[in-house]
Amino acid sequence: MDTTRVGFAGHSYGAGAIPELTRRGVAAGWGTNGLFMFVMAAWYSWGSNYDQIPAAAKLVVQVYWDDQTNQHLISQNDVWNKLPQITERRWQVIRSDRRQCFLYAGHGVPVTGDPGGDGDGGINAHDYWGVWRRIHALADYTFTGNVMAKTIAFGDDPQMGFWRLNGRRAVTPLETSLSPVINTSTSPRFTWGAKCLYALGSPCP
Repeated sequence: MDTTRVGFAGHSYGAGAIPELTRRGVAAGWGTNGLFMFVMAAWYSWGSNYDQIPAAAKLVVQVYWDDQTNQHLISQNDVWNKLPQITERRWQVIRSDRRQCFLYAGHGVPVTGDPGGDGDGGINAHDYWGVWRRIHALADYTFTGNVMAKTIAFGDDPQMGFWRLNGRRAVTPLETSLSPVINTSTSPRFTWGAKCLYALGSPCP
């Protein structure tokens, strides 16, 4: 196994663990020829010393607009704001879309579009084109330097939103930015302000 080229991708609880897993991998000598993190709808992150993650790492943080599980502020404060040294990074937002059918941008987007996020919903365009395509492209860019893959991974693709049509119009495009864009009108179960309630002995804040 070539541990000089490493990528970490995780959702929710797993997403919150990514910075610490990456830090430990770097400490073990991993990722010297390519390193990326793909963080989706993160739960709390309990690690520290994230400045040990090299600036050359690539980072994508995704949030799903109608997430009722994890508040977007968690991804912003526990992941994005703790990795300022990374120069190649993007914040991405996937929004719900409705026409003749409904593409729900809830917590379960990476594997299904159903509101409950319990794995029983059908795989849809959000999953294929909003998430999986970005991960594949980020790996390609990180490990081979493919410039075309970079535009896809970071959401700078000019065809953004034209992956599939919904009622003869383009699906609401994935939004990408250099700073966090968050939904403050939802009431998710886990909020940034309640982090210390779940510390279980970990240092908090």
